[in-house]
Amino acid sequence: MEFLAELAAWFTDPANWQGADGVPNRAFQHVWYSLAAVATAKWLVGTQMASVGGAALVSVIGAVALSQLTLAMITGFGQVGLLVAVLATTIFGVPTARGVYPAEALPGFFEALGFLPMRWIVDGARAAFYFDGRGSAGLTGSLVVLGLYAIGAVAVGVLLARISERRAEAA
Repeated sequence: MEFLAELAAWFTDPANWQGADGVPNRAFQHVWYSLAAVATAKWLVGTQMASVGGAALVSVIGAVALSQLTLAMITGFGQVGLLVAVLATTIFGVPTARGVYPAEALPGFFEALGFLPMRWIVDGARAAFYFDGRGSAGLTGSLVVLGLYAIGAVAVGVLLARISERRAEAA
């Protein structure tokens, strides 16, 4: 329970909500870049998109989930954490996303990694692009899982930061 109290203290500390590195500014940047990518795809490139709103939601929540996962790994493990994040999101994430390769064509190793976040981004994008953004087509499940990834990654990141701080104080 101490961890939850520390997490709440961090989020209620005014210092974390101010300046260029404050939570509101960084959150706005994530949303802006994600929406700009969706708008570019839809109106500049001319991509067929059945649900712009669904694509925007998947883009924003997916970007937050991936960035927080990466940040948590870097916070806890430094350069090794960056390597783990790249492996999870790109090297193993893309084949397991089932966007390029169907699940039946993947070796068992990649099928076992189907829980990685890229799979949920692809499922949500597929629902938004081709199935009118229907929740039953995979959009709802994708948004829930990506939201849980984002929340879990923030919690793990804060926990790893606290552990690092305590180790530094003890040294």
